[in-house]
Amino acid sequence: ARAYMANGRPKDNNAYQLDQQIFPLLEICGWLKHKTENDSYPTNWDCKTFSALQAILASKADSWKRYSPLFETDETPADDDLAYPCHFSSHILLWHTLRELRKYTEGSERITALLGISLLDPDELKQHINANFIAENDGKQIYAYAISQTDSYFYHDANDIPLVMMPIWGFCDKDDPVWRNTIEFAFSDENPGFYDGVLGSVHTPAPWALGDAQELIMCKVIGDRDRYARVWQRVEKAAQWDGALPEAYDANTFEVVSRHWFAWPNAMIAIADSISWDWEQEAQA
Repeated sequence: ARAYMANGRPKDNNAYQLDQQIFPLLEICGWLKHKTENDSYPTNWDCKTFSALQAILASKADSWKRYSPLFETDETPADDDLAYPCHFSSHILLWHTLRELRKYTEGSERITALLGISLLDPDELKQHINANFIAENDGKQIYAYAISQTDSYFYHDANDIPLVMMPIWGFCDKDDPVWRNTIEFAFSDENPGFYDGVLGSVHTPAPWALGDAQELIMCKVIGDRDRYARVWQRVEKAAQWDGALPEAYDANTFEVVSRHWFAWPNAMIAIADSISWDWEQEAQA
C-alpha cells in the first residue's frame, strides 16, 4: 500500500501506487552511493533488491501482460484514482532508478539474468516510454500524463516531479522539443492542474508549494534566473512562521488552503536550492 499506520495496517485502502514501490529502491541506491564512497557494502544486497523488483512485476502480473512493456498503477502520486492505467512520471522514476541500480551491478544483463525479464533494461524502457507516451496535443508533441491502450490524458500535477528532473537525470536534453512543449503545457492555463499562475493538483484544487519546487528546478534546468527569483518570493510568502510550507495555498492572500505543515515541499525546495546553475558542466565532469 502507499501508506501504513503504526499497527501495520494499510492506511485508506490497498490501491497499488507504482511510484511508491520504486522509491525504496532509489533510497537503496543512495545508500549504496554513500557506502561505495566511504566503505565497502555487503555482497548480498543485490539479491534482496532484485527480489523487490520482482515484486513490482508480480503484484501487477496481469496488467504487465496487458500493457507490456509498461506498468499499470491504480493511483497517481497525488493518491488519486487514475482511469488511464499507465502513468508517465512513474515510468521516468522507474527508468532513473534502474539506471542508478545498474551502477552497482554487472549491468542490465544482471537484471535480465535474475528476473528473466529484459524489459527492465533502462535503455529499452526509455525507448518504450517515448514510443508510448508522446502524443499530440493542440498541434504539439508532448508527453501525456497517462495513457490507456486507446487514449491519452493531458495533465500535469505538482506531485509529478520526475518530469522536471528529466534533463538532470539524463533522459533528454534541456532543449528537447517534446520536453519543452510538455513543460510549457504544464505551467500554463491549458493544464487543468494550474491555478492562479501556480502549478497545483486536482487532489486539492489550488496552488501547491510542490508546484513551486518544480518550477524552481525547471528554472535551474533552463537557466531562467529572473523567474527563479520570482518563484522564491512566492515561496517565502507561502511559508509559515517556522519556515514550514503548506500543501496548498491561496496565490493572492497566501493563506493556507490545505495542511499548514507538509514536509515534502520543504525537502523539494531544499533540493531545488542545492542544484547548481552549472549542473550540465558538473554532470559532464
